[in-house]
Amino acid sequence: MEPTPRDRLITTASNLFQTQGYNSTGLNQIIAESATPKGSLYHYFPGGKEDLAVAAINFAANEIDVALQQHLTAQPGLLEGLTAVLQFFMHELESSGFKKGCPVATIALEQAGHSSKIQAACGMAYARWENSVTLLLQAHGIAEPAVGAARLMNALEGALVLSRARANTAPLKQVIKDLPLLCALKR
Repeated sequence: MEPTPRDRLITTASNLFQTQGYNSTGLNQIIAESATPKGSLYHYFPGGKEDLAVAAINFAANEIDVALQQHLTAQPGLLEGLTAVLQFFMHELESSGFKKGCPVATIALEQAGHSSKIQAACGMAYARWENSVTLLLQAHGIAEPAVGAARLMNALEGALVLSRARANTAPLKQVIKDLPLLCALKR
């Protein structure tokens, strides 16, 4: 099934916001790269760029949550699953020439203080991912799974920003080494 104009606008915006940022991405670029008529943008997103950004954040939140679930459940153990998630992010960074970090972080850093709609969408995305990790840790019998999930999310987001800024994955590799500590795991 071919993507609808709405879907093309969302996926294009999500990719551009992730790689260029919100402020550096113009509506004309999104329209051109998504190959949709300009009227479609305002038909589907009457609030313009802000509404499109919220849809792009929700799309990215779902995409990352699906990837988290796939990587976490495809491994035989908890540490292996979490390591697979971090390796997924390392691959995304490296294969994009360090242009693709977290699909929400760039928008959050630029716009969360300026738009309550975007701030709420970013907050929900992070809460969704943290909840997925919490449930995984809980299923593995980790004491205080929400604390472990929060530590892991904080470390992951920081490592993604540092890896992108330094154009190397050393910060993410350090998080892999620190997984037992971050999640209150015992080796």
